Amino acid sequence: MVQGPRRGGRHLPAEAGDYVRLDHFAAVLSLELVTALKTRHSSFSDFLRSCMAEPDAPSCIAGDPAERLTFDNAKRAMSTRLGRLATEVAEWEFVEFLVRHCGPEDTDECRALRTRLAGFWLASQRYPPPGYRGPINLPDGAPRPYTDADEAPSDKIRVIMLRDQLSQERVNRRRADDCEGPRTQPGVLRAAEPRSAQRPQAPQGVRTSADKDHRDAGHERRR
Repeated sequence: MVQGPRRGGRHLPAEAGDYVRLDHFAAVLSLELVTALKTRHSSFSDFLRSCMAEPDAPSCIAGDPAERLTFDNAKRAMSTRLGRLATEVAEWEFVEFLVRHCGPEDTDECRALRTRLAGFWLASQRYPPPGYRGPINLPDGAPRPYTDADEAPSDKIRVIMLRDQLSQERVNRRRADDCEGPRTQPGVLRAAEPRSAQRPQAPQGVRTSADKDHRDAGHERRR
C-alpha cells in the first residue's frame, strides 16, 4: 500500500480505508481535505503555522502558533478530524476554511470541490452543511437526509438544524423585502397621481430636465 507523507513520525492517510473510525462518506470527505492540504503544505503543522492565526480560522484551530499549548491543541484538533485515527467529522466552517486556503485556485474547480465536499458531508451527517447555500452533489449510496429537525438523533444536531433553518428563513424574508421594494408607513395612504401627471423618478439627489420644466410651470402659474 502506498503511504502518505509523514507527520511527526506518522503517515497522513492515503486512501479512505485508512480511516478506521469514520463512516465511509466521512472518510472520503476527510481524505479530500487532506489531499487539498497537501497541495500547499507538507504537514498539518506546516498548515497550522501558515493559517491558524488568520482572522477567519475556525475556533478549533484558531490562535497564535507561537504559543506552544495553543499550537499543540490545534494539532490535536487536526488529528481528531483528519488524522488516521480521526473520530470526528470536520465542522463545515473548518471545511470551508481549508478549501479557501488550500483549494484549487481555479474558480470553477474550487466550486466543484466545494459541491462535492458538501455532498459527502450531507451523506455522512444526513443534514445539510450549516450555512452552506450552494449546490450539493450527493454521492451514490448516500442515506436519506433527515426531512426535519424532529428526526435528528440528538439535541445538539437538532439545535444546529433549527438554527440553520431560522437563518435561511431570515435570508428568504430579506430577499422578499428587497423584491417588494420600500413600503409606506402603516396607516398612511398615498393618493395615486393621474396618469398624465406621473413621470419617471430620478435617483435621489439627481435632478432631471423634467424637474426644471415642472418648477418653471409652477412659477408661471403663481404670476
